[in-house]
This record gives sequence, structure tokens and C-alpha cells, in this order.
Amino acid sequence: MYGDKPPATVDSTVGFLGGGHSEIRSPAVDVVLDGNARLSWGAIRVTADFQRNFAGYRMSGEVPFLKLQMPDGKGAVEVGAMTLTGDQKRLFEDYPRLYIGPADFTVASVAVSAPGKPPIMVKQLHIGVDSVDRNGFLDVTEHFGAQSVAAGPQVFGPAELDLALRHLEARSLAELDRQYLKLATTQNAFEPGKVPNPAIFAPLAQPAKAILEGSPEFDIDKLEVKLPQGTVSGKMAVRLPNANVGDLQNAAANPLVLMGLMASLEADGQVAVPEPLVLSMAGPQRAGMFDQLIAAGYVTRTNDMLSTTFKYSSAGLLVNGKRLNPAALARPQATP
Repeated sequence: MYGDKPPATVDSTVGFLGGGHSEIRSPAVDVVLDGNARLSWGAIRVTADFQRNFAGYRMSGEVPFLKLQMPDGKGAVEVGAMTLTGDQKRLFEDYPRLYIGPADFTVASVAVSAPGKPPIMVKQLHIGVDSVDRNGFLDVTEHFGAQSVAAGPQVFGPAELDLALRHLEARSLAELDRQYLKLATTQNAFEPGKVPNPAIFAPLAQPAKAILEGSPEFDIDKLEVKLPQGTVSGKMAVRLPNANVGDLQNAAANPLVLMGLMASLEADGQVAVPEPLVLSMAGPQRAGMFDQLIAAGYVTRTNDMLSTTFKYSSAGLLVNGKRLNPAALARPQATP
């Protein structure tokens, strides 16, 4: 693909105290593949400033474009400018694999075309991750977003999804990663077609137990997608406050040891969906089901929007503030 050009050139400067700067460059490519498909991308450039012993780094990179054109008009994939940035530091001096801080990846556009199929176009795709140390516990957040997504005449967006893992015991997380890496490199645990011996996972049990008993939390902080029928939105939180996990080493052989998790599990959330979208997906035969849910108080209808909330704990499940009663929903409604 590169011909007589070097695939990569790296220039690095290392300071007397250990830190430094690196710049990586890779030339543009435009090549005809077997079958007359054509692949091309722009010149790649990545720069990084790093601290002594790589205790932290700041980097940025960019690719102007990437194109794949199939022969005889059979389709194409075109990706616009891609950028990657990061500004992270090592959390523990004695463990080099766990870094915290922000990193972001953006793509200006993605276009896919194929004969006989509607073209697909995604604009302003963004993926971001950030992690913060809060007194020995990690909060990790991820953001996924797109300005718009079009499939033929159908267009939706903006679309956003924010996820989070919170209150993860950091030392145990590092130990879990250390033991998993050791397992993956020394044990034939993941050979396709073979069931691994549960005993080899025993070293993972103690750090996993510490994480689960440290009151971790999984959140969907934001879900919002704009559609032609309206905006779908929601959020959710799942918590394990003060869980009693039990002996995780025996969990594979006896899943009942995890009952302590279910006893501690708490969850709550809310969702709102445009009624025209729900009815189009459910079909006319199920349309009356939503009137039944509204009459029972489990769903609220406001300005062509259907919304509900839920809350789960050891005390049971509440939907829209009402205790769920499946038997009542199963009874046929009287015809007015």
C-alpha cells in the first residue's frame, strides 16, 4: 500500500528528567486492491507529550479522511475527518495499566452507499470517556452522540447517550485487571469450543467481591433521540448499596451465593416515548393495551407522549408510583 514510502516516521525528544515529546506521521495512501476496489486515506499525524515513567500523557491525533470505493459502482464508504485526544495520568504508581482522565474521539461524517439500498449518512459522531478518582473510588463516564443519522429519507437526531459506572473501588479494580491479564496470558481459558474450568477464575473472586460490596452504581444519565414522531428520552440508575456477595469462588457451581446481590439491588428510572411511534411499532392489534396501562395508572399520556417511571428494591416494583399488579392487567376491561 505504501510503495517506497515509509509507513510511519517517529520523532521523539526525551528530556534529561524523563519526560518527552513524540510525533508520529504516516503518509497518505491511495491504492487499488484486488478486484479493483480502491482504498485511500489522508496523512495521519499523532503527537504526544509524556511525563517521566509515563506517569501521564497528553496526546492528539487526526486522519483527514478514509474512503473505500467498490468497483463498478457497487457501493462506497466515506469517512470524514477523525480526531482523537487524551489527557490522562496513571492512578497508581505501581500499576501501569490504569489511567484516569478524559479522552475523546470524533468523526465528522460517515457515508455508506450500495446499489438498491438507501444511502446512510451519520454526521458529527462523538465518543468521549472520562474517569475521576474520588477518595479511592472511580467514577467512569461515557458519552455517545451524533448530530444526525439518515437512512434514505428517514432522518433522526440529535442523539445522545450518557453512561456511567460509579463508586468502583479503585485498588480492587486494578487487582481484577492484573489477575485477568495474568489469566489471559498464562491459561488456555478462552480457547474456542472449550468450557474453561471454573477453578482457574478463583483469583478474580476476591477483587470482584470487593468491587460488588463497595456499593457500585450503573447509570444511564441521559438517553435522548429526536425522531420525526417526537423525542425519546429516559434515564436509569442501578445500585448495589451495602451488598453481601458471599463466596464468589463458588458462584459458578452454586449461583445461589449471589442471592445477596438481588436482596440489595435497587433501581429506578423514567422513560418518555412519542405515542405515534409506540403505536406504529405495536400495530393496531396491540394499540388498546396502552389505553389499559393508562387506565391502570402505570402509564401517563401528555400531549401525545407516553411516559412512566419505575422503582425497584427488595420491597418490590413500583411503576408510575403504583405497585405492579400483573393479575389486574390480565383481567379484561369492561366495554363502556
